[in-house]
Amino acid sequence: MAHLHTQVTRHKPDERYALKWNLIRRLYRQGYNRTEIQSLFKFIDWLMALPPELERQLEEELASYEEEHKMPYITSIEPIGMERGLQKGLQQGLQQGLQQGLQQGLQQGLQQGLQQGLELVKKERLRIARKS
Repeated sequence: MAHLHTQVTRHKPDERYALKWNLIRRLYRQGYNRTEIQSLFKFIDWLMALPPELERQLEEELASYEEEHKMPYITSIEPIGMERGLQKGLQQGLQQGLQQGLQQGLQQGLQQGLQQGLELVKKERLRIARKS
């Protein structure tokens, strides 16, 4: 269902939000245990990605729903949030590392190029001086 809903709601975030919320509520109604709900939620959440503002809205609605029905299964979303944060942090760290590496590489390349150029100029001057 999540896959089909994802295809149908491409470029329709509000529709995707509604369908995702329906699927999540169905998890509770079907009587799955905590582990099953969390696993299925994680899959649905990955597949049916939402824009950040709708994601926050869904999390708030979910927390309210769980509190109302005394079923705190998913809003222990901290592990999922932490995982997302970790992935985002790793991505940002990698990008920063690449940028720093490129800058350092460019600086080293320029220095080596200048040194080699100076050496070539010296050799050429020596060659010319010997001919004279």
